Amino acid sequence: MKRNLFIIDDYVDPQKDAIYQTLKNKKKDYLFLNAQPFCNDVFEPRFYRQKLLELCRDVSEQLNMDIAICGALTPDMIEKMESYAFFNVHWLTILSSEEKILARLEISKIKESTGAILRNEWVKANYKTLFPQVKLLDITEMSDESVADTIDRWIVSCRGEMSDAD
Repeated sequence: MKRNLFIIDDYVDPQKDAIYQTLKNKKKDYLFLNAQPFCNDVFEPRFYRQKLLELCRDVSEQLNMDIAICGALTPDMIEKMESYAFFNVHWLTILSSEEKILARLEISKIKESTGAILRNEWVKANYKTLFPQVKLLDITEMSDESVADTIDRWIVSCRGEMSDAD
């Protein structure tokens, strides 16, 4: 039986740790992991992303739980990997306004904003045509608690859809 893997692409939100800590502390019926260390292209990204999926598969099997991971991941980064087929994969991509990105970058003391702003604008304009299975979540007007609640509701609704299909 395939397990659910929920992937939250959080590239545009430098303050994501507060959101995920809130979510992680709430949930006990699925495991929430930070995939950020596997998202950069410093060494062998394909190797490490494959290891991430293998880890998710093994943990999911052993705990008999669905897995939710967050990180700057896009479908083209992992869809063709062997372990991807083990899961029913659900994608959520976080978007925001340029002003909120800049404000959160300032809080995080990150000086480079161009990448996050350009990717955010590109996603708004193109993502649905390239990755139609991805749900978009605009967090511009949302508090961290509200974002965590929305992500949790999305996960619960996806799990409900899968059990209805069984």
